[in-house]
Amino acid sequence: MKKHLMNIGLLVVIALPLFFLTPFTRELWLPDEPRYAEIAMEMADAGNWIIPRFHGELYTEKPPLYFWLLAGSAELFGNWRPFALIFPAALSALGVIIVIYAFAAFLFDRKVGLLSALMLMTSVLFLGVGQFVRMDMFLLLCFSVSLLSFYRLHVRTTSYDVVYALLFFVAAALATLTKGPIGVGLPGLIILIFLFWTRNFSVLRKIRLFWGNLVYLAIVLAWFVPAIRQEGWDYAYLIIIKQNLGRVYGSFSHARPWYFYLHTLPWITLPWFPFLVSAMIHAWRTPTTSCEHDASRFLWIWWGTTFVFFSLVSGKLEIYLLPLLPPTAILTAHFWLSLSTPSNTLGKLSQRLTLPAYILAGSFLIASIVFILQGESATYWGGILLLEAIGGLLIYAAVKSSPRLLFAIVWSITPLILLYGAITVVPVLNRQLSLQPVIQDLKRMNHGEESLALWEFYYPIQYYIPFRVPVLRTHEEKLAFFSSPTPVYCLTRDKYLDPIRQELKRPIYVLDTYRLEHKSFLLVSQFPGEKN
Repeated sequence: MKKHLMNIGLLVVIALPLFFLTPFTRELWLPDEPRYAEIAMEMADAGNWIIPRFHGELYTEKPPLYFWLLAGSAELFGNWRPFALIFPAALSALGVIIVIYAFAAFLFDRKVGLLSALMLMTSVLFLGVGQFVRMDMFLLLCFSVSLLSFYRLHVRTTSYDVVYALLFFVAAALATLTKGPIGVGLPGLIILIFLFWTRNFSVLRKIRLFWGNLVYLAIVLAWFVPAIRQEGWDYAYLIIIKQNLGRVYGSFSHARPWYFYLHTLPWITLPWFPFLVSAMIHAWRTPTTSCEHDASRFLWIWWGTTFVFFSLVSGKLEIYLLPLLPPTAILTAHFWLSLSTPSNTLGKLSQRLTLPAYILAGSFLIASIVFILQGESATYWGGILLLEAIGGLLIYAAVKSSPRLLFAIVWSITPLILLYGAITVVPVLNRQLSLQPVIQDLKRMNHGEESLALWEFYYPIQYYIPFRVPVLRTHEEKLAFFSSPTPVYCLTRDKYLDPIRQELKRPIYVLDTYRLEHKSFLLVSQFPGEKN
């Protein structure tokens, strides 16, 4: 136990600067972060903790648990600044790292657990999502706890079985309250396939299905019943059917072809992807008589089920593959250590590690060449030099046949890129993906509460403005707003300028233009003039 605590302490010390420093350097970025912040703010302001709302309208895309966490974090820190809102995701990432350490240590040993956690925290997608205002990292934490609890019950019978069974159902319920039925559906599918593959269903007795389901339903229905009472069964249809089945077939959002993840998988699992293929082959070839066979098979099923499931779903985003990363890290760590015997740890590097090292080095060198050919050398010269240095060091480690040197270099890739990004990329994204430039202009104009409105501008401006900004929807609302004898200001898309003028039949003047997410927005008024 003492060694486990020491390893966890080491992981926490390493993870803290990786996940908790960058949030101090940036704003909330469009489109999701300020929107989720505004939903949580509207919940807190209205005191309605049952139904999320955005711009005062029903928000049916997600259940409310994550917004409760955002509001709780804001209350804890006494403000709604970016760090307070990113804190739940960063803390969830820390939780996942600890859970995956425990999971891998239970499946194999402490060394695999430590290496798995180190690999996980430096995976590009994991490190990125752990610093965004999104619910996916907390969802992954619930996934991981559910699957760890199940496998613990599957392998061993102890006096703590009831605790693991309770953890399984509580985590599944919290996942459901975070992102809907997927929170219980995906772990359930992984477990079901594993049980049929192993033909060992004895764990179902230890998991206490009857009482466990009662616990699950009690937690979920504690929110769902008041929600139906408040908004009716139409709300249930929207949040359960449309937002879940509607994304599976003919998705109304983020529709992508089935092969979308085939070309996104390599970069989201960097820098460990080149080693993953060898790791999965190694896991597949584990002898059936080995005590590690069931563990490798479970990780294989976790990985494969997740990848196939999200590939078949019509709506696709790279971030949906986040549940792939824990089995990726554990399989890769186990493979890496299996090649490091006492005789070769300080000696020769296995060819099964050398070839992926050369592939990874070549990828970084090719990326630097692409930047140069695209004429970006003047803008990103520091990043190009970093890519070339990493590629050169990887080749050096492969030539020197040093496993420790190779691991140190590969592990350092993501923190180095993170540091470079915090210095050079974050300021650029703050300008391109933040509403702060718009808000600063509005504050300089010293407008009153009645002088600002939104026309087809469904961006989360309420997060920045201390009073409610109305959205003009009906012709009467628009006409009344622009009939004011004093200047009023409206934010809208550039493509709506001519329709606004035609509908109002009066001059409308453009005071400023903004570029957000590759779209043009205008600040317009019924009076000409410059911003104050």
